[in-house]
Formats: sequence, C-alpha cells, structure tokens
Amino acid sequence: MFTRKSFFTLAILFSSLVSTAFSQQFLDDGSMKLSEVSTDKKYGFEAKHKTSIQVGTVENEYAYIGALRGPNGEQIQARRSGSCCSFKSKDSAFGKGFLDVWEITYPGLEKPMTIYLNGYKYDAPKCPKGLTFKTDSK
Repeated sequence: MFTRKSFFTLAILFSSLVSTAFSQQFLDDGSMKLSEVSTDKKYGFEAKHKTSIQVGTVENEYAYIGALRGPNGEQIQARRSGSCCSFKSKDSAFGKGFLDVWEITYPGLEKPMTIYLNGYKYDAPKCPKGLTFKTDSK
C-alpha cells in the first residue's frame, strides 16, 4: 500500500524524469536539435565526467552524433569505440556510470578526433568547439 510519502516521492521522481526527457528537442530526421557551440575548448574532448557531453540516454547519443557536422558543414563519420572513465552516478542502476568514447572523422580532417558522451546525465548538450551542427532535417 502506498503511503503519502512514497506517493510524493514517486511524483517528484516522475516529474523530474519527464522534464529531463522532454526538454530536449529533435529534428524531423531524429537528430538532436542543438542551438549553440560551446566556448569551452575542453568540452567533450576530455575523458572526464565534468567536461563530457551530457546527453542523458544512449539513444540520445546517436541523436546527438547525427546532429554534428564538420567546421564547414561537412557530413561526419562517427564510430563508438568503447567506454571508459567510470564515475559515481545516482542515475545508474549500479551507482556507477561510464563515458562512451566516439571517434569522429570528416573529409579533410587529418586525424580522427575523440569526443566523450555521458548517457547517464543530461545537461542541454552543446556542440564541441571546432565542429558545427545541423539546423534543419536536411
């Protein structure tokens, strides 16, 4: 039987999940709608929880990658190369999260770049400095 306290706890938890899940917008093609480029040159490029790109779910990782473009709008190629860098996480089933490592290439890039995505925490993702993003579904 639910007590008043458990009901309010569930209501708060549900409302926070809904606000997190629905605060991100997506383009018609399923890619994530981004609105700005980070001014922090470390954002997404360091294997650290604090500077990782916090997209909230694994599904959002793919939507985020789908939105990225090269510095001149080039189509990128992306490959998830693994996970690293464990950190404590209240949002993970086991209390520990990992960063997912993505290798990015595009025509004209001499050497692939690596970005780090966090699928456990959400914080309005930005585009890493040096890249651009889609502005429509084309």
